[in-house]
Amino acid sequence: MTFATTLNATLSAEPPLPFASSYDQLTEWRFPVFTAIIYFLTVKSLAAANSKPPMGKHWTQASWFKAFVVLHNAFLAVFSAVTFVGISKGLIQASSGRTAHEAFCDHDDKLWNGSLGYWAWLFYLSKYYEMVDTAIILLKGRKPSLLQSYHHAGAILSMWLCVRSHAAATWIFVLFNSFIHTLMYSYYILTTMGMHPQQKVKKTLTRMQIIQFLTGGTIAASYPFIPGCLKLDPARQMYEKLAYAFVLSYLAPLVYLFVDFAQKVYGGKMNNKAKTN
Repeated sequence: MTFATTLNATLSAEPPLPFASSYDQLTEWRFPVFTAIIYFLTVKSLAAANSKPPMGKHWTQASWFKAFVVLHNAFLAVFSAVTFVGISKGLIQASSGRTAHEAFCDHDDKLWNGSLGYWAWLFYLSKYYEMVDTAIILLKGRKPSLLQSYHHAGAILSMWLCVRSHAAATWIFVLFNSFIHTLMYSYYILTTMGMHPQQKVKKTLTRMQIIQFLTGGTIAASYPFIPGCLKLDPARQMYEKLAYAFVLSYLAPLVYLFVDFAQKVYGGKMNNKAKTN
C-alpha cells in the first residue's frame, strides 16, 4: 500500500486527494529538489539574456494576454481564499475537546488527518503553479529579481518537507500564506486591469508579508523544543526536524531580501517597520 493510499484513507473530513496517484512521485525528494534547482538556474539564465518582451512590447499589451494574467491571478486569489477558509475550519474542528498542548502539537495527527494533510497537499501543488508568475514577468521583458526566484524555489522545498513529514507547524504556513496571497493576488488583478490602488496599499501588503514570515517562523521554531511536539516515528521525526531547520534557514534570507527590495522601491523606512514587495 502506498503512502498516498494510507493518507487518503485517513482524511475523512475532506474529499479524496486530487492527483493522489501521483502523491508518492511528487513527494519523492528528487522531484521537488531538481524542480527547484532547474527553476532557479533557468530563471537566472533567462533574466541575464532577457531585455525586452520576446514578441515585442505590443504583444504584452494585447487584450488576450492581459485576460490571461487576470485569470491567472484570479485563480490564485480564489484558491488562496478557499484554502484559508478550509484550514481555518479544520483548526477549529481539530481543537474541539483537546488540551492546548494536544491541539498545538497534534502529536496524534488529528489535525493532519482531518484537514491539514488535504490543504497542505494542495498548497504544495500550488507552489509549482506559482512559477507562472515568473513566466509572466519574463514574457513582459522584465528581469525577475533574486527575491522572486529565491522565494518560489524555497517555497517548493519548504512545503515538500512539511508535507513529507506531516510537520504540525505546517498549519502556520498554510494559514498565514493563504491569507496574504488572497490579498496579494487580488491586488495584482486590479493593477493588471489598469486600476492602481494607493501606494500605501502595496506598502501594507509588504509589511504583512514580512510580519507573516517573522511571526510564523517564531511560532514554528518553538515546536522542536516543546515536549511531545515532534513525531514519535523516527523517520517522520527526521523529516520534521529537517523541515523546521530548512524553513527557518530559508526565512532569514527571505526577510532580508524583502526588506532590501522595499528600501530600494520605497526608500527610507516604512514607519519603522520591515518593508517589501
